[in-house]
Amino acid sequence: MKKIKTLLCVVLCLVALCVLGGCKKDKKVVTIIQYVSATALDNACEGIKQGLKEAGFVDGENIKLNVYNPQAKSDTLSQYVEKAVNESDIIFAIATPVAQALVEETKKQGSDVPIVFTAVTDPVASGILTNAENPGGNVTGTTDLNPVAKQIALAKEINANASKVGFIYTAGESNSVIQLNLAKEAAKENNLTIVDRAATNSSDIEQVVTNLIGSGIEFLYIPTDNEIAANMQLVARLCNEAGVITICGEEGMLSDNGTITVGSVNYVSLGKMTGEMGAKILNGTKAGDLAVKAWTSDELAVNKTKVQEYNLPVSEEIINKANKTL
Repeated sequence: MKKIKTLLCVVLCLVALCVLGGCKKDKKVVTIIQYVSATALDNACEGIKQGLKEAGFVDGENIKLNVYNPQAKSDTLSQYVEKAVNESDIIFAIATPVAQALVEETKKQGSDVPIVFTAVTDPVASGILTNAENPGGNVTGTTDLNPVAKQIALAKEINANASKVGFIYTAGESNSVIQLNLAKEAAKENNLTIVDRAATNSSDIEQVVTNLIGSGIEFLYIPTDNEIAANMQLVARLCNEAGVITICGEEGMLSDNGTITVGSVNYVSLGKMTGEMGAKILNGTKAGDLAVKAWTSDELAVNKTKVQEYNLPVSEEIINKANKTL
């Protein structure tokens, strides 16, 4: 009986210590916040999971994985960001608006929880970091800055007499404004005119595309804009029916009926690279000691199926040069 009482006392003491001092978590809490459902961002999310798993971090075994998607709603994003900063050991931010919101929230809470971003066009210009090579602090990640100049130049390669390229973007996405400025520089070098129109939200994308088509553009350039990417099938349908070629900022848009791209980011691979960086941090490396990484490629991809279906003016010569056709 005395031994039982002693054992019971020990158990009660351990319970009391756990309640008062907080039990040590047996699993790290890993949170992914994805800005909106879109092919590129979905792929990035899948890549992060792959990168973590291959590095030995498996949901339900040694990590607890939370995945949040506010579907581009600012209020919902704010709620998820606050929750993630409070409960996580590491947070993955998919897309610029998420990374920006997390940086603000960690400053507000005085938190140093590591943030690893991906699908961010320019982390310095977006105010996420001050130095991409030596981030310092608690933030690092991967950039999806696409070769805008090379992609704009496709217009002249497809049609030597091309003169007007449309550019659609969401006004509130700083990543898209960065690409617009790059596109304007590239247009000057190729004797092209950029006709740009901004959508305020998803509800006016159709009207913006219709207006661009009505302005006489021969091509529509689609940047790696989260809101536009989420509505790519609509954008592509309007352009295809009007005979306007869509030059896409990333290859996933071709799966949503876009026409052509070059040097496109592989978002699964980019996400995997991001997950590997996160695994290093979970193993003890400081986020600020990891330089921002980028994905590079020179591959040409063409949606041959849609070119033929809508009789889009893309030559067989260009299609035959493609590294990948859909």
